[in-house]
Amino acid sequence: MLLQGLDEGIIVSVVAGFALDALSSAPFGLSMVSLALTSGLAGVAEVNIFRSARFLPFIMVCLATPLYYAFYLGAMQLLGGASFHISIVWRVVLPATAINLILMPFVYRLVKVLCAHTRPAQVEWQ
Repeated sequence: MLLQGLDEGIIVSVVAGFALDALSSAPFGLSMVSLALTSGLAGVAEVNIFRSARFLPFIMVCLATPLYYAFYLGAMQLLGGASFHISIVWRVVLPATAINLILMPFVYRLVKVLCAHTRPAQVEWQ
C-alpha cells in the first residue's frame, strides 16, 4: 500500500486475506474484509502524508495492526464468535504489533526492491 498505492494495495490485501481465511477457522471472508478495510485506511493516510517520509512505515504498522485486530475481533464478536476481553490486547494485539515493527524494516526493504524490479520506471516532468 505504501509503495504502490491504493489500487494495488487493495488487491494484495484481498489475496493475503484469502490466504489467511484458507488457513483460519474463522468465518470465511473475515480476514479479507479486515485487511481490505485496514489497507483502505492506510491508503488514505498514504495519500495525505508525504510518501518518502522515513518514519511513515513505522507509524502505519503501529496504527494498522491494532486497527486490523479491532475490525477482525469486532466482526468475530458480532458474528457470534467467542467474546473477547481486554486481555486479548495484551496477549495478541501488542505482541503482533511488536513483531510487525521488528520485521517491517526487512520486509519493507525487500518489497521496495521487488517493486523496483517489477514495475517500469515512471516518467516525470521536470
